[in-house]
Amino acid sequence: MKPLLIFDYDGTIHNTMGIYEPAFRKTQAMLEEEGLLSHEDVSYDRISGWLGMNSVDMWNDFAPDLSEDVKKRASESVMNMMSFDILEGKASWYEGASGQLDILKAEGYTLVILSNCRISYRDAHWKTFEMDKWFDRFYDCESFGFKPKTEIVRTILEEYPGECIVIGDRKSDLECAVSCGGRFVACLYGYGRDGELDGSDEYAYSVSDIAGCIARIVQRDEDTRLGNPRKPTGSFGVKMLERMNESHSALTDWGLSFVKMDKTADVLDIGCGGGMTLKKLSEMTEGRVVGIDYSCDSVMKSRETVCGKAEVFECSVESMPFMDNSFDRIVTVESFYFWPDPAENLKEVFRVLRPGGVFQIISDTYDNGRLSGAARKNVQKYNLFVPGPEKLMEMLDDAGFTDNRIHLKDGTSWICSESGKK
Repeated sequence: MKPLLIFDYDGTIHNTMGIYEPAFRKTQAMLEEEGLLSHEDVSYDRISGWLGMNSVDMWNDFAPDLSEDVKKRASESVMNMMSFDILEGKASWYEGASGQLDILKAEGYTLVILSNCRISYRDAHWKTFEMDKWFDRFYDCESFGFKPKTEIVRTILEEYPGECIVIGDRKSDLECAVSCGGRFVACLYGYGRDGELDGSDEYAYSVSDIAGCIARIVQRDEDTRLGNPRKPTGSFGVKMLERMNESHSALTDWGLSFVKMDKTADVLDIGCGGGMTLKKLSEMTEGRVVGIDYSCDSVMKSRETVCGKAEVFECSVESMPFMDNSFDRIVTVESFYFWPDPAENLKEVFRVLRPGGVFQIISDTYDNGRLSGAARKNVQKYNLFVPGPEKLMEMLDDAGFTDNRIHLKDGTSWICSESGKK
């Protein structure tokens, strides 16, 4: 069964600023003439930054001191002018958008829109662009009392059960995907800010990239389904390792950024998988760089990735072939889930860490009490160990580590622990 495709609209399909900026500026001038606003030169970037917010949040950001009645009137003014311009033929989609939708529809996908817009705006676009050619539904936030997309998507997935891919250009779209356990295509040609969409599954640099991004996500998920992330083996395991090298990169960069690497540090990567973390570490230190994994296919793939810049051994975290106090820095990325006996294995890590060294656990899932149905399904399917921050801190303390810290990334389920040894 193909995943449901949930599209954002403004900045993803619709090139919105052509009608949004003039509508906002006319409304701003109206409020200034009425003496309700002082004059302010509002930049293009600030105006485009409101795309992705619902109208309530937008006016609270721009003019929080206005009365609620005035904010509502201003919001309706903007939407009415935009709706008029749409019907007058002044609105436009990104060039190539309809062609991408044709491809996806022909491939049998079900497409819906989820937008932070009003009903009148939705209806004007639906009629003008004859959107029923491609889309089953157009969900607007006004019909849901201007709730965030993270809440509205629950209703969508009740009506369309199964997996989903969200396509959008703002953080609220990424958070929507994360909240429901979906994949995410980041539309970098839209109105997002630098770094706003870090951690996405795929990146579309133009609207013409969308169908290809979706195809790659679907293929990777199929490879994962046929493979075994606990111990990748065979041809599907190799494909999975290649996917991991790509999909774990942003998470790894985020986690490694918390601790400065000494140029002579000796480093160990536990559960090195496809070798991308090892490669990153080898570029950060002139010291010894070592990776271990208990999958022989992972070992071979890591050796291929690092091209002789690191040593890679086939062994388990249960019993590592290293002397006490061997490494200044130890990391494990997306591996802690699978450790056979985490409490005891942490003691083995403590043994090989040097005094004054740092150990990091970097993962994209932890038990925050809000795991999506899809995430819980994977936790059960692969028997993943996903402790929350308090439990993880307790385990690190019990293993002997000191100065334990936890880092969480807003809008995601990413977690990074940082521990020392005296």
